[in-house]
Amino acid sequence: MKMQLRIGYAALLFVVAIALFVNCRSTKTIIDNEPELSVAVVEPADFEFSTISRNFTAKPDGFNITLNGQLRIKHDSIIWITLSKMVEIGRAKLTQDSIFVFLKIQNRYFAASYADLYKAIGVDINYQTVQALLLGNDTKILNLKNEMPTVCGDTIRYNLRYAQAGEPTIMQTIVLDAGNGKIVENRINIVHNALLQLRYSTFETLSDRQLATKIDVSVVAKVANANIGITFGKTLINEDVSFPYKVPAQAKPLQF
Repeated sequence: MKMQLRIGYAALLFVVAIALFVNCRSTKTIIDNEPELSVAVVEPADFEFSTISRNFTAKPDGFNITLNGQLRIKHDSIIWITLSKMVEIGRAKLTQDSIFVFLKIQNRYFAASYADLYKAIGVDINYQTVQALLLGNDTKILNLKNEMPTVCGDTIRYNLRYAQAGEPTIMQTIVLDAGNGKIVENRINIVHNALLQLRYSTFETLSDRQLATKIDVSVVAKVANANIGITFGKTLINEDVSFPYKVPAQAKPLQF
């Protein structure tokens, strides 16, 4: 039972880690007085799709386990994740306005708006940023054409700062592969001293575009710390997929 509880919280941390990203739409960029560089701006190469389904394994540090999972996304509509270890541990569903988590092995659930989630665990997110980060896409929040990058060998690095009323300064670093335009690292220090870092590596070509097959996620947050390695396997693009999610009537609310 103790191991099941640990696996359950590892599963929850995985969902939170993937979801943890600041909503920067209302922020204002602080422009540093740095010398202009003569370098062509590299546009992030997004992976475009209508639906996507991916199998993956997740290895959270501190737990001697490997979780199996599935990720399904309907573009700009639903994100669905399930995790298992011999049997299903739990699943999550995100929509444009809500997030749902059901830990099956504990028979506990969490259902709330993004604003409610922020109040509960200090995570400020929206659907679009979660979808983008799962695929290594640009969040569309930032206009990198207005920013001056730094060239570091084969990478293009953007160091960004934001000022938000009533909150500490937000520091973000986005690193692009200069050759293919893919985001290979997205690191951000956000409010309440939280830190999120995603590193994307080993890309595969699908539908004439590249998609990362490995993501390393590091989180330092109010709810907990987590380091998770995610490796994707079989991927299906633009096929009919379902998003089953049901919470038993006897399930209890998840307490943080």
